[in-house]
Amino acid sequence: MIAVYLSPIYLLLCAYVFYRMQTWLERCLPYLKRKRIRIPIASLYLCTAFSILAAFLLKPSPAKRLLKQFSNTWLGVLLYALLVILMADLLRLGVKRLLSGGNSRWKERLFSRRGHGIIGLGCILCVGGLSLAGIVSADHISVTNYELSVDKEVPGLDELKIILAADLHLGYSIGIWHMEQMVDLINQEDADIVVIAGDIFDNEYEALEDPELLAEVLGGIQSRYGVYACYGNHDIKEK
Repeated sequence: MIAVYLSPIYLLLCAYVFYRMQTWLERCLPYLKRKRIRIPIASLYLCTAFSILAAFLLKPSPAKRLLKQFSNTWLGVLLYALLVILMADLLRLGVKRLLSGGNSRWKERLFSRRGHGIIGLGCILCVGGLSLAGIVSADHISVTNYELSVDKEVPGLDELKIILAADLHLGYSIGIWHMEQMVDLINQEDADIVVIAGDIFDNEYEALEDPELLAEVLGGIQSRYGVYACYGNHDIKEK
């Protein structure tokens, strides 16, 4: 239900990103102002922006899975684009105010066609780099080590190695391949206890591609004193 209330904000943010993108492109490449080019670009962007809604409305199917994966990636790209474009616009406005009473030549350069092109290219490279780094990071699970001291004595036990895995969000984007990586890394650590701290699912149990195989993979987690898990807010529907 909350997605319905947030949808107008989402559409406004999409419109803002498209407007800035279109402005940069048209000032750098004037021929993009032609309708025969502008309309296909706008149509493609609209299809991308509404992919989230389309994926939500479709019934479980291979098409829904593909669209969900695409729309999840798009949402990440959109957030990076908003961050980068907002920073670029704020910096330009700040520089404009600083140069308002100074050398107008630098001001003209900053807001010239070439200046827009340089800023736009920089934003595109930043968004592309951040998005690519995010995709690579999401597909490669890593281990972070912490050492904590607890003022408590346990006979015959000097240390305890605990593995904490949280927010798995199993669904359309996170699946068996990711869990195989995670289980391998956990087993390499030779843990005493493994704790899975909530948000195991991503709201939709039907999003799991092969629940039985997934259960088998997670069942391969090895630890000295057992594996423990608790529910998170995204798991409430799946209880």
